Amino acid sequence: SQPYMVAKMTALLCANDSAAGQGLKVLEIGCGSGYQAAVLAAMGLKVWSVERIGVLAAAAAERLRPLGVSVIHGDGRMGYPDAAPYDRVIVTAAASRVEAAWDAQLKRGGRLVAPINVTTGNQRLLVRDKLLSDTDGFRNTWYDYCRFVPLLGGVEE
Repeated sequence: SQPYMVAKMTALLCANDSAAGQGLKVLEIGCGSGYQAAVLAAMGLKVWSVERIGVLAAAAAERLRPLGVSVIHGDGRMGYPDAAPYDRVIVTAAASRVEAAWDAQLKRGGRLVAPINVTTGNQRLLVRDKLLSDTDGFRNTWYDYCRFVPLLGGVEE
């Protein structure tokens, strides 16, 4: 992702959050080279990052190990339930929808930031806050139009 977009998504993920540097748990979907995960870890967040392409996951795991980032080779659409629940979820590829697994693995009071396909060829950043009570559900707020690679399912070795 472009540095501007990493900064924008990071700001949205941690907006109005005085506890951002206090070790919040973050699930990142789409590790790639690990740049977004490195930024979050440098801010003091605990990061689990899922990458579907094995060679990218292995390289990112080695690169991010000194920062304490856990890189998982898996299908990001499923999240990573082993370390759930998360305070934050950030998706770094364009999704057709918010996956049920991401919602389920997000703590009450947590926040998700993701580029979502909204029309043919267009995507927008979605900030989705999981409200505190069982009956409140979610509050969605839409931000900038953007352009990301598509979120793909499955895994590649």
